[in-house]
Amino acid sequence: MTIYEIDDEFASKMNELLEIFDEETGEITDLDRFEELKKALDGLEEERKQKISNVACWYKSLVAEAEAIKAEKQKLAKRQQSTENKAENLKAYLEYALGGEKFKDARVNITYRKSEGIHFADDFDGNTLPKKFLRIKAEPKLTEIKEAIKAGQQFEGISLVERQNMLIK
Repeated sequence: MTIYEIDDEFASKMNELLEIFDEETGEITDLDRFEELKKALDGLEEERKQKISNVACWYKSLVAEAEAIKAEKQKLAKRQQSTENKAENLKAYLEYALGGEKFKDARVNITYRKSEGIHFADDFDGNTLPKKFLRIKAEPKLTEIKEAIKAGQQFEGISLVERQNMLIK
């Protein structure tokens, strides 16, 4: 059973339990049924605890696996960058060695093509360009907004919300 099914069954058994009490006196009308329902409710509670524990452990396992994948990904990214750097260094070496001349044999064909690009001087200041040549991206400063709201400032469409963040250890 899922946690939802356990909760539904628990609610159903609780309703059955309420039905065996006398409404006027509050006494139990069927002691055997009461014991049977109590035992079933205890079993459902234990099953629910076990299910929650299993799901939490599964969550922890997935988080650990994700961390391992992330670490491996970073390791592979470093290896990729190293390999790309070696390739670029070999390409620069070939450019130097060939000095612009073409090369061809049975395994490779080295040619050149013209292209245009923009080069910015090291001391170039992008703010000197007209605005139509600038790309501007505006992003809210979340920390500053939160502090301003806490200090009493109000913004239309923005509110401070309190959250409950679950920690599973």
